[in-house]
Amino acid sequence: DHLLALFADNVAKANPGATVVCDIKSSGSLIDVLNALGAKACVAPSGHSHIKHAMKEHKALLAGELSCHFFFHDRYFGYDDGIYAGLRLIELLHTSGKTLTELLANIPQKISSPEIRIACKNDSIKQDIVADIKKVFAARADLELITIDGVRAHMSYGWGLLRASNTQPVICLRFESDDTAGLTRVQNHFYQLLL
Repeated sequence: DHLLALFADNVAKANPGATVVCDIKSSGSLIDVLNALGAKACVAPSGHSHIKHAMKEHKALLAGELSCHFFFHDRYFGYDDGIYAGLRLIELLHTSGKTLTELLANIPQKISSPEIRIACKNDSIKQDIVADIKKVFAARADLELITIDGVRAHMSYGWGLLRASNTQPVICLRFESDDTAGLTRVQNHFYQLLL
């Protein structure tokens, strides 16, 4: 998502108001960067086909997933191509005259967990777990929810995501906050419900 923010900076400067698609697992830092650029952020469910669909539906010039799949419809054909994404990164480094570390320093820093994967006994139970936790969070007035792919609960001190894997009997979690204390608080909300 930090690389997507760098690519978006380049694309949005050349195409003001461009739409950029990111997946539900992406950092809030990416959304902050897109808003600052005047780009239109479109959050889509995680998965190759969902990203491609959202990209086509919203006529996006750029899309990406946390898993490092990047789709360029700016000066390219709009599909996922790792070699092309690598070339765009080299071009960005060359034209900016900066190192990757220097470019990434401009992205707001947050504390994020890795994607946490919990195995389920069978494939059907993962949807039940997500539905149950979604109901609990939906009853709370102090949260903002995104429910396009599982449940992403935004709190004043961070956000957490619980979703069912598209490919395995697994539920996936991811958390983010501005600081360690906030990250722990967000994680505890989810973990207490899973116990």
